Amino acid sequence: MSAIIVGWNPDHWNEWNYGSVVLHVQETGQFVHHWSVGRRRTDLAGADAWLVWQGRQGPGLIGHGRIVSGPPPSAPGGPGTSAMLVPVAFDSLLPLGDQIAADVLEERIPGVRWNSVYGSGMCINQEDEAKIRDLWRELGPEPSPDPTQPVPGTIPGPLSAGWM
Repeated sequence: MSAIIVGWNPDHWNEWNYGSVVLHVQETGQFVHHWSVGRRRTDLAGADAWLVWQGRQGPGLIGHGRIVSGPPPSAPGGPGTSAMLVPVAFDSLLPLGDQIAADVLEERIPGVRWNSVYGSGMCINQEDEAKIRDLWRELGPEPSPDPTQPVPGTIPGPLSAGWM
C-alpha cells in the first residue's frame, strides 16, 4: 500500500489549532502528530497520508503527509478504542475553507468513495493516488518559497533522512 486516507472531523476531535499547524508547516516544512488509522494493523511506514476534512460542510481534501512509522505492537488509539495511532509528518496543508471539495474529488477521482469516508484507514490504490497527486499539484497549496523544491505530496517517494 502506498497511500491511506486519514480523516479529521473537528466536530468530534479538535485537539489541535489547525490554523497554527498550517503556519507551522509553511514555516518549518512539517508538523508531526499521532493520527488514527482505524483498526489497520499493517505496517504503514512511508505511506502517504491524505488528510480529508469531514464534518457539517462535507468532505474535502485538505492535506498531505507521510506516515513516519507503524504503530507499536500494542498501541491502541486511546482508552476504550481499538483504533491505532501512527505518527504522521504533515508537510502540505490547505487553510480551512480552501479544501478541495467533494464534488471536485468525485469528478476527478471517481474510484474513491469520497462521501463514504468516515474516520481513517481507507486504502487508496496506486491509480487513484496518482490522480490525487495530479489534483493536489493543480489545486493544493502554493509552492514553497524555494522554487527548486516541489510542493509536498506531488511526487511519490520515501521520506528523506532529514525528516526524522
